[in-house]
Amino acid sequence: MSKNKKYKKIMAVTMCGALAAGMVLSVYADEAAVKDENVYVNLNGDGSVADVYVVNEYMLDADTDIVDYGEYSSVENLSSEEEIIKKGDKVTVEADQGKFIYQGSLENAVLPWIISISYTLDGKKVTAEELAGADGKLEIHVDIKENPDSDDTFFDNYLMQATVTLNTDYCSDIIADGATQANVGTDRQLLYNIMAGQEKEFTIKADVTDFEMTAISFQAVPMSFAIDSDAIDKEGLAEKTDEIKDAAEAFDDGAKALDDGTGKLLGGAAELKKGTDELFSGTLVLERGFGSLTEGSTALKTGTEELSGSLEQMQQGAGELKSGLNALTANSPELTEGSAEVKAALQQIQSSLNSIETGTEQMQVLLDSSAQILAGIEQAEAGAGQVAGGLGVIQGSYGNVNDLKTANSNAAAYLNGLVDQVNVVLGSLPGETVEQIAAMGGIDINGTISTVSGIAALLEQDNDALGNFQGGVDQAAAGASEVNAGLATLSSQYKQFDEQVQSLPVILESMVTDEMQPLKDAINQLTKEYESLDTGLNSYMEGVSGIQSSYDTLNAALGQAAAGADALAEGAGNLAAGNVSLSSGASGLIVGTQKLQAGASEVVDGLSELKDGTGELLDGTGEFSEQVSGIDEKIEEEIDKAVEEIAGGDFEAVSFVSEKNKNIGLVQFVMQTEAISVPEETEEEPAEKEESVWDKIKNLF
Repeated sequence: MSKNKKYKKIMAVTMCGALAAGMVLSVYADEAAVKDENVYVNLNGDGSVADVYVVNEYMLDADTDIVDYGEYSSVENLSSEEEIIKKGDKVTVEADQGKFIYQGSLENAVLPWIISISYTLDGKKVTAEELAGADGKLEIHVDIKENPDSDDTFFDNYLMQATVTLNTDYCSDIIADGATQANVGTDRQLLYNIMAGQEKEFTIKADVTDFEMTAISFQAVPMSFAIDSDAIDKEGLAEKTDEIKDAAEAFDDGAKALDDGTGKLLGGAAELKKGTDELFSGTLVLERGFGSLTEGSTALKTGTEELSGSLEQMQQGAGELKSGLNALTANSPELTEGSAEVKAALQQIQSSLNSIETGTEQMQVLLDSSAQILAGIEQAEAGAGQVAGGLGVIQGSYGNVNDLKTANSNAAAYLNGLVDQVNVVLGSLPGETVEQIAAMGGIDINGTISTVSGIAALLEQDNDALGNFQGGVDQAAAGASEVNAGLATLSSQYKQFDEQVQSLPVILESMVTDEMQPLKDAINQLTKEYESLDTGLNSYMEGVSGIQSSYDTLNAALGQAAAGADALAEGAGNLAAGNVSLSSGASGLIVGTQKLQAGASEVVDGLSELKDGTGELLDGTGEFSEQVSGIDEKIEEEIDKAVEEIAGGDFEAVSFVSEKNKNIGLVQFVMQTEAISVPEETEEEPAEKEESVWDKIKNLF
């Protein structure tokens, strides 16, 4: 048997196996002559194309003059002795009623797929021919990609199945990740499905001894699965989407509460800033008053010192004074009235100092504003806690989601295993037996297998979607926890600040009490001493008239006046010293209010930024809530879309050979490499006799 005929027979057997495994769709009948194209490809050991031929098959209702097109290098009639006429790319033949088959060989055919196969033995690259009878650790790497030079019609719409069969007599410790595996006698079948529009790589590892392997085959047919998206139970998914929508609404409500609380907090901070500004202005006015008081007390001290000096001069010049007593007596009313005015002024100062209080309206505004800020921060913290709690509820339901994912995975594994078992059983039966079983039971075996495989794939995709949902919720929960932690820190820190603000009146009262007391004591002493002076002056003026008659009495009065002047000077000195201390305390108060003013400004700026952030958060939660409001419909649309992409079925067959060919029923591809085997010694074959038509058909199948 020639090599070409040998491969024809292998190809035919392989195609029958593919039909039994559910890979081939039913042939469509029409009143017009419909043609099926079976594209057979012989591959070299590395996956490159050796030769391509097409078996064109017709089912004719009557005798027909067939006209077909294709860039064939040669054609052969496999149904009758009728001559096939080929002119250019046009093929014509007269065919009798019934099935008619002819074969055409293609040169330089551009296939939809590029298949690359490589081998390593003990880590060293080898060819397929070098593996025959080899021992060692074998790796087979297969790479299936789209051919960019080909029309993408077939790549985008055809499902491919790659089959690698290893004889366990020669192979052990087989590792084939991603493959569907089945044992058929001593053979381990490794099946890989490549969906329409997808590329795939896979690697097979095994320990081999005296290695041999049957051909690696690739079958491709239009992808079509009978999947009804309405039959998919979406009730559990709908329950979870309802939980997502409820959580989104709770998240949005929490963001609104946070934004409102931040607004109130910002308002309170503005009031605090206003109060600190007014407090600072008041301390400046107080400092200026202390400056004026200092100047007055200094002038008083200077005056009393001068008075004391004058009285000393009066004592020294008593003799000269005697001559002016008459004039002094005449002006005595003016002296007593002036002394009374000085006494009244000191009493007024004494009364003013004793009436100084620390409780002011501005101080109360400061205390109320600080309390309002603290309440706003605590309200914002409570809102953030609600947000984190809502997301925690969602995360708490992960147990149900994980149970659903586990159930999906178990169901998908069970369905895939069931399909593999059915395929193994069908693969072990002759094609005629499978067709008889299907006809007797009225069962669409291929459609049922396709439906079960599609449902298993859909369950696995459902698990991916649930995993993505859990990741999004975890990310949102982490952000909410950070916001909650930040507000908790802000609340703790501001409580400490508020405690300091609330204690400010006590501090100020203590400050006024401690710093003002020396001044009050000095004024009290000065007033007391001046009252003595005033009394002395009145007595002095009453006794002036007696001085004229008694110089000794005058001299004593002058001594008493000098003593009173010394006491007045001492009191003025104490007043000046106390005022210096009070002025120093006022300067410290100004520095403190400046720091308080700066801190209030920072609080306002920080809360303004926080308000901007909560506004953005509110916009985001509103948009998120709006997006998830229709999540049920979106998910259902995506499921329908995914089912539609997987199911296929709307593909209209076109000719692989020539776009001029119409009325195409089924186009399918069968590609395989040569087997790897140890050459056997063979006896010389007798000369071949000429084949009859029936022999050609038998050799094909």
